[in-house]
This record gives sequence, structure tokens and C-alpha cells, in this order.
Amino acid sequence: MISDAYSTFLAVHEAGTIGGAAHALHLSQPAVSRRLQTLEAEVGAPLFERTRRGLRLTSAGEVLLPHAERVRAAHRDATQALADHLGEPGGAVRLSIVGSLAGRWFSTVLANVRAAHPAVELIVSTGTSRQVIAQVARGDAVAGISYVRPVDDDLRSCSLFDERLVLVCHPSHPLAGERLTDLEQVKHEQWLLFPERADQSESSDAAARRLLRAHAVPEHRIRPIDSLSAQRALAAAGYGLAFLPPEAAADAVEAGQLRTIAWAGEPVGAAVHLVTRRSGYLGPAAQAAIESLTGTPPAE
Repeated sequence: MISDAYSTFLAVHEAGTIGGAAHALHLSQPAVSRRLQTLEAEVGAPLFERTRRGLRLTSAGEVLLPHAERVRAAHRDATQALADHLGEPGGAVRLSIVGSLAGRWFSTVLANVRAAHPAVELIVSTGTSRQVIAQVARGDAVAGISYVRPVDDDLRSCSLFDERLVLVCHPSHPLAGERLTDLEQVKHEQWLLFPERADQSESSDAAARRLLRAHAVPEHRIRPIDSLSAQRALAAAGYGLAFLPPEAAADAVEAGQLRTIAWAGEPVGAAVHLVTRRSGYLGPAAQAAIESLTGTPPAE
């Protein structure tokens, strides 16, 4: 079992306040403070410092954090391994995925796992690639789907597929159904992309942005739209052009709400990776999820 000291340390870090940690642990604030003081006395250094926004890790706290997270992850693994050994049904499988990748293919994965393991609770969270990797590293997810290949030695990754975006437009657009070899004809169109983020520089959307900049598309013609469904709807309304994952555009194209423009230049997209912990326990349900992920790539 993870010690009271480590669980309190992690709760304070995640909540950012003593009060928030007390609520999460169902303890009083003085009890949380005493536990934290005891741990700080044991390690011989303060673990948090106060800021205007709450408590922040000190350098000693930063050193302790990954080790405490690994202890918690190992405890979760042990609990699940024992439950599987004793044949106890249920449990939870936590998966983390970049939000824009959670399309129909991922729904198929979830359906396959639920059919094979109906007693298992599937818990899905979304985030940026770096957030997904962080969730796997600290044991909050047994597997993650990310654009970024991790560099942490405690993590391993395998390539799932290469995501290749398609260029879509309103059905009445002059280039609908045509083949485009450069962006000169459309560089002054309005473009729909996710807001630019430094922690998503490996994503397919970032690749699309680099393409637009390489063709000198004016920055004021790029509209930040923080939703894949909103990009699709706005493109269908004639508000602009968008590079979308094929499966995200498929239904609208089939319904005649969108048309594609065949992009003949350098493919726009990025590699997608499956990330797991090297030492993490993978029970039958988690293994089924990973097998389904590695065997069910999205349709082109």
C-alpha cells in the first residue's frame, strides 16, 4: 500500500492547496498539514513553497515527485494483478488519447474491449501529447495515444499509424473535387486550424500550419478553432478551408456537406504512437485494449 505520507504529498501537489488535498483525502486540513510536516522532517527539506496561486513544489519536491508517482502506480498495478489472479471481475482500464485522435477507429477499439470484458470499466481521458505521456508515466493511464514519441526510459512506444489529413471545402468551392499542387490559388482563403500550441508541435495540425507558412499564407487568414467538429461545421458552412483527419471528414463528405480538394503536395500529417510503461502491469482487459489499438488503424 502507498504510504500515507506519499499519498498526502501527491494530493497536495495535485490540488495545489492543503484544503484541496484534505477534501480529496477525506481528512481535516490539520491532519494533512501534520502528514506533510512529518514527511518534510523525514526527507530533511521543505517540499512545497507558497505562492499567490497556492503551493508549488520546491526543488526537493520536484526530485521526490516522479518517485512518489511510481510508488502509486506500482500499488495500482499490484492491486489489479491480485484481482486478476483471484479471478475477480471488473476493475478499470484507463486510456489517455489526444482529443483530435479520438475518432471512429477509437470508438471501435472501445467497443471491442467492452464486448470482450463487459465487467471492466473503461476510463478515457484526453489531453495534449505531452499530457497523455505524463498520465502514462505516473500510472494514471495504462496506455496513451500520442503524436509524441516519449524519451523517458521508463516508457516504451510503438508506431500505430501515420495520420494523413485531407483538405476539405464547401461543396460550391471552385476547387471542390480538383487536384491542387501548391497553395498559390488558395493562400488568401480563410483557413481553420487549432490554436497554435508549443506542446503540440508534432501534431498533424502543426504540420498543416507549417505548410501554410511555407507557402506564405498570411497569419491573419488562419482562424484558430479549438474543436475538430467546429472546424468541420464551419468548413461545411463555407467559412474556410480545413485540413481534417479522413475519418473526421468522411460522414460530411458522404452526406454532400463537404467536398475534398486533392492535395498533391507533400503529405500533411504526423506519426501516431502508442505509449505504455515498461514496468506497468497489463491485465487481460488492458492487453485486449492494446491489441485492439494496434490492430485497428483508422480508415484512410
